[in-house]
Amino acid sequence: MPGIICHHNGKFFLWDKALNVPLTYAITREVLEAIILEKEGEAGLEALPRRIDRAILGGSSSMMHGSLSGLVEHNRAGPDGMCVPVERLLKALIAYEDPRDIPPEECLPSEAMEMVPGQP
Repeated sequence: MPGIICHHNGKFFLWDKALNVPLTYAITREVLEAIILEKEGEAGLEALPRRIDRAILGGSSSMMHGSLSGLVEHNRAGPDGMCVPVERLLKALIAYEDPRDIPPEECLPSEAMEMVPGQP
């Protein structure tokens, strides 16, 4: 599976929960379908409408996270794996800006990430 499908402001993006980073910038449904077809084949396309519905309703296709914010809030998408605040991260993805290029002063302090259970 190429990642968790996320939805924000009418656009989709894919999220890698293992690395806790985005796999794509904001993309249309058509581009998402093309990615799923390439990575998962026809079987992936058959399951896609349910995944998209979950993403539109709850912000992500994940069944383990309550919201898009809950999925991405402890991300490692910034420079040197720094955590980018959710709204800043979403703004970057919609603007096709690489989150790794966000200035460190716009990221959360490293002490904040050290207190997050289960984060490396």
